[in-house]
Amino acid sequence: MTIGGLDEPWNVARSLDDLAAATIDFLEGRLQETPLHGGLPNPESLPLIPTLVAMNRAGFVTTDSQPGSINEPTRRVQRAYVEGICHEATAARIERGLLTEDLVMVSFAPGSDVDSSIVVTVSHGSPCTFLGRWSVEELDHFRNGLASLDADLDAAWAIQIFDPQWARNDRLWTAVLRALTTD
Repeated sequence: MTIGGLDEPWNVARSLDDLAAATIDFLEGRLQETPLHGGLPNPESLPLIPTLVAMNRAGFVTTDSQPGSINEPTRRVQRAYVEGICHEATAARIERGLLTEDLVMVSFAPGSDVDSSIVVTVSHGSPCTFLGRWSVEELDHFRNGLASLDADLDAAWAIQIFDPQWARNDRLWTAVLRALTTD
């Protein structure tokens, strides 16, 4: 996705912190899109916004998420998850903080390209959303030609955290936020 307007925060971001600030602006409705998401946040994510904002403020640039849920009429079931990028020290802090939680964290070191499949959404009996996949090319959506941002992106860790229990939505959000804000 191409972000228009030279004054868009994405086009002038110099660091992961700047990307986090722009993500907060998106989550709080001051921006209409991100390099990875066109349009406003999905309605199902609205209750998660305060937590996602706090995660970004703590140095974890969130790029995708969904609540755990179940919808019997559509036979849709989801595992709660959050995905994002961060500095190595932040990734290590999240990992330490989640060691005793009943959650799964998948980390991708800088430069990683991985193609595995962990189903996190099933709709009408078919898997339709997956984690466990990562390509360093995902970061290209954020690149804007500024060397300082390129350096941060080149060193960034991609993190995916999900709740292995289908439809549970009361554990992941507080555990990840606690891990980010506790040393």
